Amino acid sequence: MYIDAWFTAPLAISAPSNDLKLIQALADYKTENCIISEAAGSKFRGHLWYLSEELVGLAFYDPDVPSESKRKMVNALLQNTNAHEPQKRIQLNIKSPEVPHFQIEHFVTKNTSRFFDRLMLSTSFLETDPENWETNADYSAGRAVLKHLQVVNDSAERGVALIEEYNSILTRKENQKQFLLQVVQEHRRRFPNFNKETLSSCQLSGPHTEATD
Repeated sequence: MYIDAWFTAPLAISAPSNDLKLIQALADYKTENCIISEAAGSKFRGHLWYLSEELVGLAFYDPDVPSESKRKMVNALLQNTNAHEPQKRIQLNIKSPEVPHFQIEHFVTKNTSRFFDRLMLSTSFLETDPENWETNADYSAGRAVLKHLQVVNDSAERGVALIEEYNSILTRKENQKQFLLQVVQEHRRRFPNFNKETLSSCQLSGPHTEATD
């Protein structure tokens, strides 16, 4: 269940749809193991950044979202009169009977228009049917911009998890971990870059300096 979500997590355009699918899959998993379903679902619902009223705008560019859903998204964007300050992160109760029935268009409101404003993306394509968006120049330009959008929190969390696992593999003693950090710091000082001149200079001066000390 988690493999697809793990590998697609860095794709910003797919984030809203992928997050919704995962939370629904976790909700359905209660028929297999209620404890795991509730534990994983409770943890994941604190990370639903991309289903917020603004960031759900990414789904307009998601090729995996069907045209029928995109039509409903456009209607929700144009007809919804919500004007409140949107939440940066929504909360979904995995136990709610409504969760399995949610569709991506249910998260789109008038506030979703801020997504296009913040990234200065043209919304002219919204005046045409979603079946024709792929050939729309403004739509293609917007997707090209969003393909380079970094899912920063995901990358940061993966980095933290990686270094924690790496530290545990090397040693579990705190004093050794501190020594390891000092070694890394010294290595970065001696090798600030990978230029040939830098490497040659360090290789020549390093042993002589250590011998003198």
